[in-house]
Amino acid sequence: MPFNTFLDIAYVGNRAVHLLGQLNRLNQPNPSILQCGTLLTKNINASAVIAAGIKSPYPNFSSDFGTSATVSQALAPFPQSSMSIPRSPINPPERSWKA
Repeated sequence: MPFNTFLDIAYVGNRAVHLLGQLNRLNQPNPSILQCGTLLTKNINASAVIAAGIKSPYPNFSSDFGTSATVSQALAPFPQSSMSIPRSPINPPERSWKA
């Protein structure tokens, strides 16, 4: 470079690939479970649920969720989580804790 030469280089840009949206929750059950119909709202220990062959996802499921241990919760991708898991930490879910 010649004497007294000033070089200024700048770059501004961004690239976003595979952005995660808020519309599809991680714990959203597969739509194929809709074929269970009214069983989805029944407790996992109900006789109709047991007759349909639907089993608890893990041993303490019923004791962890009590009356909320429904078939739809059991068939969710992450049945141990009682809240809908957002894909982005921008809007965290509201949580309430019982002390």
